[in-house]
Amino acid sequence: SVSLLGLLAQRHDSPAIPEYAMAKFAEMLISLAADETAWNEYVSSREDGTIDALTISINWQWPIRVRGLIHLMSHGKEASWFYPARSALSAELERDDPHGASRAVLGEGIGRLIKVDPEWVYPRVPAWFGTEGQISTLQQIALTTAMAVHRYSASLYGLLCTPMIAAIESTEPVVSGWHTNTRSE
Repeated sequence: SVSLLGLLAQRHDSPAIPEYAMAKFAEMLISLAADETAWNEYVSSREDGTIDALTISINWQWPIRVRGLIHLMSHGKEASWFYPARSALSAELERDDPHGASRAVLGEGIGRLIKVDPEWVYPRVPAWFGTEGQISTLQQIALTTAMAVHRYSASLYGLLCTPMIAAIESTEPVVSGWHTNTRSE
């Protein structure tokens, strides 16, 4: 059901469902995001490192909710659920994610977020993706996933320039958000 709500939350060129129904689905997804059950199941899972963060984000309920919140925001600021979805997304991204799935979702969805709310996104880029000289494992997952999903985008690369430099200059191998959780150079 969470996956279905996430799919329904996606923005379509022509409305796939009536506005009143979409508002109800958005309300359900936002309230589900506040439910700690999925988070507790996610953090208590014992991933052995063979499944990458992006794959985990597709298969666990908690990161699917995070993805759904990004999809809700992509409907724009005029949507009645935009600000509650943004608030819920902020809260979810503040969690200390042990598997990195939320960061893979963030990397995947950064283009949507920039398009709909650049004023909110730009000040958060250092916390989400890293700064010059400092980039954590979770930030590396977000960065590498963004680069893989969005390929080359001049505006995105301009925004992520500083974290990319930090990753390049890192003396430690960079952790990617897909294919493997092992460190690679």
